Amino acid sequence: GGRCVGGKQLAGGSLGHGGTLRPAVGAVIRGGRCVGGKQLAGGSLGHGGTLRPAVGAVIRGGRCVGGKQLAGGSLGHGGTLRPAVGAVIRGGRCVGGKQLAGGSLSNGGTLRPAVGAVIRGSRCVGSQ
Repeated sequence: GGRCVGGKQLAGGSLGHGGTLRPAVGAVIRGGRCVGGKQLAGGSLGHGGTLRPAVGAVIRGGRCVGGKQLAGGSLGHGGTLRPAVGAVIRGGRCVGGKQLAGGSLSNGGTLRPAVGAVIRGSRCVGSQ
């Protein structure tokens, strides 16, 4: 739940009030672990060690380059963002809703949903 229960501390990370990790712009996350750079602004590690950044974040190639955390998002293995049904994406930026199932943000900051995703008007409405 965002608390370190074993192992070492995450590079560049810091535990804030309530034991949540608030890693900042420039961090490099792989598999939910910070492997370099700085901490992600406003980020927090939830259950299972996944990063839950918020609406307005700009992620490029698994790196936070600006903005806030993505609501309900999580960084999976390889630093890809896996956002869910109901998300609203504009220009590669999450502007509302939930995370897109199986999606990932590429180096150019564009959202690349996984095979089978159903997108209507930049909103994920389900999967096949």
